[in-house]
Amino acid sequence: MKIVFAGTTPFSAFHLDLLIKSKNEVAAVLTQPDRKSGRGKNLKPSPVKTFSEKEGLQIIQPKSLKNNTEVIEGLKAINPDLILVVAYGLILPPEIINLPKFGCINVHASLLPRWRGAAPIERSILEGDSKGGITYMKMDEGLDTGPIMKLLPCTFDEDEDSGTLEKKYQNLSKVELISFLGDLAEGGVKEVNQDSELATYAEKIEKQETEILWEQESAEYIGRKIRALFPKYGAFTFFGDKRIKILNSTKA
Repeated sequence: MKIVFAGTTPFSAFHLDLLIKSKNEVAAVLTQPDRKSGRGKNLKPSPVKTFSEKEGLQIIQPKSLKNNTEVIEGLKAINPDLILVVAYGLILPPEIINLPKFGCINVHASLLPRWRGAAPIERSILEGDSKGGITYMKMDEGLDTGPIMKLLPCTFDEDEDSGTLEKKYQNLSKVELISFLGDLAEGGVKEVNQDSELATYAEKIEKQETEILWEQESAEYIGRKIRALFPKYGAFTFFGDKRIKILNSTKA
């Protein structure tokens, strides 16, 4: 299939690498614009852009897709069979969602309809879930509300953190993604509507949430918070006037 890929994070880049190594054609890559990073506030490309440059792929970096005629017309010219979306971070308008022959497929890091939204891995650990997985979902105009095309479940280890769980999810796609795309191309994938009454929402992690509140949070919850926020955010506390990040913990 001729595929346009949309993604930004290391998790996204892993899936793009799977596509590159398959028989599918990656016609273009959508990723977020370079962002200022570090103390020097130098512009830094996304992991997907860095990977795409090494592979010589066409890169498109819009700030927004809403009413973006240039990008929409460019995608129409490419005429992809499929747009594969993995942690992209921008909303796709209907003109793009309805463009490809096989639609837009989102690789979402939870078993939908649980943990729709921006931070499913972190929220699942923070709330003490014992199992999860990833969902291949056909996108519609809602927030992770489209029909489920494939569920890939797994169980969590007792000491699971967001980094180890992301690797588990990558391994699920390593086994399943390319065969799923083959089945999709042959018309062998069924769509199952989500039960919205079972939906929960994984809102993005806010800065104020990363502080450990020793007098308000239980020891069990603090342990989950430390694991949920590692390695991307890092839970923190104060020792005197010093701000300290806590990267792991052990039950006493």
